[in-house]
Amino acid sequence: MSNAINKRALSLVIGNGYLSSHLAPLLKTELSYGISRRLKSQSSTPAVGGFRSLECDIFNEKKLDKLSAILDNTLMDVYFMLPPSTFSSNEPARALEPLFSLLSSLMVRRIVVVSSSSVYGTQREGLVNPESEVDISTERAARVVQIEQAWVSFFSTVAIVRLAGLYGPNRVVGKASVLAGQVLDGSGESYLNLLRIEDAANAIHSVMNLKDLRLLSLFSDGCPVERRQYYQFIAKQLGGCKPPSFKKSLTGSKGSKRCDPSSSWDAISCKPRYGNYEEGLLDLFTGEQA
Repeated sequence: MSNAINKRALSLVIGNGYLSSHLAPLLKTELSYGISRRLKSQSSTPAVGGFRSLECDIFNEKKLDKLSAILDNTLMDVYFMLPPSTFSSNEPARALEPLFSLLSSLMVRRIVVVSSSSVYGTQREGLVNPESEVDISTERAARVVQIEQAWVSFFSTVAIVRLAGLYGPNRVVGKASVLAGQVLDGSGESYLNLLRIEDAANAIHSVMNLKDLRLLSLFSDGCPVERRQYYQFIAKQLGGCKPPSFKKSLTGSKGSKRCDPSSSWDAISCKPRYGNYEEGLLDLFTGEQA
């Protein structure tokens, strides 16, 4: 990649889950760490090269001490990928203070904070791009924006990467609902913005390695799909299950945003491997049936 930097650093991945399992193979450093608040009996991220899984509660100052000893005097890139649900406090900035204190004492080159397209809200129509105004009318969106702002206000070399709905192997959006014959809340005419997990991993890794760091990026496959059309496709792939019906709610979504990620893909000189939901889903169902 012509606009990528060449200098390598240790990678510290905070949030060692589904996305990190696809990011790990892309990390070219001799040693990288994936941090989980609690390690499961089998880590969700397999051992790849020099990738090691560690258990540490990043919201606990005392628990962070052991990381300090491991990471001291090491140039590093930090990927922060914890979802808002992991924050027990209503003040994300305060919850992050112990981690910020640790990182400010270490040799951090760059930080990529993985965020969500939910920051653009559910009440708007039309296209949204990385620079579109956020909508914090929902609790989730407000929390996500607070997390973003905490990072940006404390560190100067931060990139915020907002991702659409992720899917991939062993995680197909809506599959369980179709199999259960559920009635879905909301409108069948509203849009889903999706991104296959491999493309998401490639995107955040590419943002980290840009020559000129971008503050805001938005990634989806660039092909929003109406929910009714999407669920009809899922039902067909499941052997002709009956597509779900929809139940509109007076308090539900009154808008249907569509993500325009074109400027973000252009910035990393890349296009998604899976350009729409059909391309991204077919091999998943084919693999299950094989």
